Amino acid sequence: MISLIDVTKQYNLDNGTIVTAVENANLDVQRGEFIVIVGRSGAGKTTLLNLVAGLAKPSSGKVLIENVSFEDINDRQLSLLRNQKIGFIFQLPSLLPSLTVLENVLLPTILHTSTKERKDARAECLLRTVGLSEKMHTYPRQLSAGEQKRVVVARSLINQPEILLADEPTSNLDEQTEKDIMTLLKDINSSGTTLLVVTHDMALAQHASRAFRMKNGFLEELEINVF
Repeated sequence: MISLIDVTKQYNLDNGTIVTAVENANLDVQRGEFIVIVGRSGAGKTTLLNLVAGLAKPSSGKVLIENVSFEDINDRQLSLLRNQKIGFIFQLPSLLPSLTVLENVLLPTILHTSTKERKDARAECLLRTVGLSEKMHTYPRQLSAGEQKRVVVARSLINQPEILLADEPTSNLDEQTEKDIMTLLKDINSSGTTLLVVTHDMALAQHASRAFRMKNGFLEELEINVF
């Protein structure tokens, strides 16, 4: 479902230095898998996730979603593919403070042709699923960090994506909220959604069907039984 073939991503800094964030990465993710990629800050995890999402373009190599290569489609087609097939849980909540919780969840549906009633019904159902049905008309500033993360999870699922990408989904959360978020992600995966999570927390790899480590831009598969 997701394929990275010899993918490298480099950045040119203002002083002329070239930084390689991802180097010669190869990855095949099958439909319904739960993949966790662990690594320290600066290892290249977020860059890799952005490449999979089409938010960054590789310097070399290919990224494919269901055998569609990103380099073979234009920006509009890529935006539609991302909107229809990929949900994204960003490391920071990235909620718009001027919108209610419900309105934030509905944001990705702008390009969808479903009726407002169907969109609202799905958003309300998702907010019930993440335990926030009573706060759908409140604003992000009125929520805890864990509640804001739950809103982001609901928003990422509003378009019923086949793939969910999560960047440090449990960062800055207390232990119980971290467990709740991981339980929620496992339930999402159990429903058939392909999950790709990047994290600095090695303990999260125990929840994966397969685990990888990123170090200095290189990706290597790990044995699950070492956790």
